[in-house]
Amino acid sequence: MTLSYLFWYIAGVLEGFYMKQKNILIVDDDPITRTAVKTLVSNTYSVLEADSYDKALDLFNRNNISLVILDIYLKCFRSGIDLLTELNKLDSTTPIIMLSAASEPDIIVKCIKLGAYDYITKKDLINYDELSIKIQNCFSKELDKLALKGYEKIFDDNYPMIF
Repeated sequence: MTLSYLFWYIAGVLEGFYMKQKNILIVDDDPITRTAVKTLVSNTYSVLEADSYDKALDLFNRNNISLVILDIYLKCFRSGIDLLTELNKLDSTTPIIMLSAASEPDIIVKCIKLGAYDYITKKDLINYDELSIKIQNCFSKELDKLALKGYEKIFDDNYPMIF
C-alpha cells in the first residue's frame, strides 16, 4: 500500500461526507422557536420540523437525520428527555443538541449523561454564531469518526496483526 493510496482513500471518504445533504430535525412544541431555528439553519441545511414526541419519532425513522435539535420540555405527556432516550436507542450516532428556555445545570448534566451531544438555551438562539459552532462541532466529530474508520479499514486490510 502506498501513501498516495491512503491519501486518495481518505479524500474520497471526506468528499462523500461533505457532499451528503445534512438533514436537521427540529423538535419543539413552540412554533416560534421552530421557525427561529429553521431561519438560522435552513440556508445551509435541510430542515424537518416536529411539534410532538410521536411526530419526531416518525420523521426520525423515515428520514436520514444528521442532527436533532430537541426541546427538553415538550408539552405532551412525554418529555424531550424521554425522546432523547428513545432516539439514542434507535441510533446512538446521531448527535442531539438539547434546547431549553432555562439553564438548569442538573438537567443539562442529566441530558449529557443520557447521550445528548450539547445544550443551548433559547435566549442563545439570538446569537447565530453559538448555534452554528455547536452544529459544526457535531459534524466535525462525525467527520473524525469517518476518518478513523477509514484508517482502521486500510490498516486492518493491509497490515493484519499476527499473534
